[in-house]
Amino acid sequence: MSISTSPLQYEDYPDAVEFFRLTDLAFLSGGFGSQLRLHGAPSEGPNGRHAIASLDASNLVTHVHNAYAESGATILTVDTFDLSPWRQKKHDQRYGHTFAADGITAAYEAARQTQVQYPGHPLYLAGSLTSLEDCYNPHVTPDDAILLREHFHHVALHARAGADLVCLETLPTVREAVAMVKAAEQHGLPFIVSFTVGAGGNPLDGNSIEAAEIATRSPLRIGIGSNCCEIDDALAATKKLQRQFERNAAHKAHIVAYPNGYAHTRTEHSADTGTDTDVWHDSACEAQKAVLPAKEFALTVRNLRKHGASIVGGCCGTTPEHTAHYVGALGGRLAGPSKFVCA
Repeated sequence: MSISTSPLQYEDYPDAVEFFRLTDLAFLSGGFGSQLRLHGAPSEGPNGRHAIASLDASNLVTHVHNAYAESGATILTVDTFDLSPWRQKKHDQRYGHTFAADGITAAYEAARQTQVQYPGHPLYLAGSLTSLEDCYNPHVTPDDAILLREHFHHVALHARAGADLVCLETLPTVREAVAMVKAAEQHGLPFIVSFTVGAGGNPLDGNSIEAAEIATRSPLRIGIGSNCCEIDDALAATKKLQRQFERNAAHKAHIVAYPNGYAHTRTEHSADTGTDTDVWHDSACEAQKAVLPAKEFALTVRNLRKHGASIVGGCCGTTPEHTAHYVGALGGRLAGPSKFVCA
């Protein structure tokens, strides 16, 4: 099966495990929060960057998903990044879990509207799940008992909402990734797992990306890689994973790479932890960053593909225009009449 010629209607798609077993290249949708702000959605608030948008402006959420589908995305990342019960209960102990559950349901409903609108173009809905605490600071990761309990309940909400798969993304530690993998397995959900990596392409907790690959092996694993990081660091992780799978083909999975679309990321050194931390991952700082032009970013994605990445995309700062250009550069197909000219 080729993602560029599939005649299937959306109701007839194979399940995610089978589809990605047969597909040698897939495209993730890109940055979401910045697109919501661009269209005036109330995406900022005390309950998370994206959460309110799904509840209060679902039409705008669908509009953003439509733009990514028309630009060639195969995987629509559902707008649930901040919607874990753990994070929401920090804002409202009494109703946080309810807010998270309602927000996740609304986010899938908004994404499913796009899935229905583009029959014949494979679109898989991937829930976005991240770390309980700071994605860039491995030292604040809770203990294993909390990780197992919270992620079990969180993944359950995505399973009930109808996820095709889940993206376990922007993870700072292998330990938390393992807990999330166990939760996905318990609920029977296929998953992609990706880490915030530093220089050298390794997770921020000091483990190697190769160790992360071994720790997250599962029959339900579709892919492993990096996201929300420097382009060069994503490339380093991709090369290491490519060598890992050349040595051990029995556990081969898609290599995932969706770095940030910025020319570079400013970091701040912490004397307390001894680590370099991304300090520009909030919206106020995000606006100050220089985003690579879409055609230039497409060249970086093509280079990631050259070195083995087979589920590719862009994270913070990227837009439907970026998606259209790298899909075009890699010979993919648009789902509709995109206003963007492919590279």
